[in-house]
Amino acid sequence: MLEIALTDGFTPTLGQNFTFFTSSSLTGAWDRVTSPNNLWEVTYNANSATATYRGTVLAGAAAPEPSSLALLSFSALGFITIVRRKNKGA
Repeated sequence: MLEIALTDGFTPTLGQNFTFFTSSSLTGAWDRVTSPNNLWEVTYNANSATATYRGTVLAGAAAPEPSSLALLSFSALGFITIVRRKNKGA
């Protein structure tokens, strides 16, 4: 698990990148990234890892993973398609 903590009241700007790990070669990834009340996207390449600030999480709200959002979007699209086909045939 990777935990990203902001100190001394620092708030990054939306989309700001932080390269936090460099090496001659990088394999693998952290299985989970946490940060109190902040949402981060971590990207990996051959020799570094970068965290991009994506915003603040509302208190009590869970931040969905991008794959969950994609699944929800495709499900909604499929549902809309089915309803339109039924209405078109009626």
